[in-house]
Amino acid sequence: MKRSRGLNSGKSRLIRKRELSPAKQLRVFKVGEIVRIKINSSTATLPLKFNNRVGVIDRRQGKSYVIKFKDMNKSKELVLDRIHLQEVS
Repeated sequence: MKRSRGLNSGKSRLIRKRELSPAKQLRVFKVGEIVRIKINSSTATLPLKFNNRVGVIDRRQGKSYVIKFKDMNKSKELVLDRIHLQEVS
């Protein structure tokens, strides 16, 4: 049988299943802070094209954060939970 050549074919090595620690679940970010999007595949399946992108926290929306970043010179917004975010020093 022929192997599938879909959009996400062979990309499972790019996102690893990461364990959720209590520290990651309780993290608090400030508006204007620079963060990196690290998709946690154990909780959600987000598009791989946004993995490892760097953006700025625009505002809070409930328990999640709205992240602004540029994609191909176009400004985009993503609403993500804090477990998908990592501080950039």
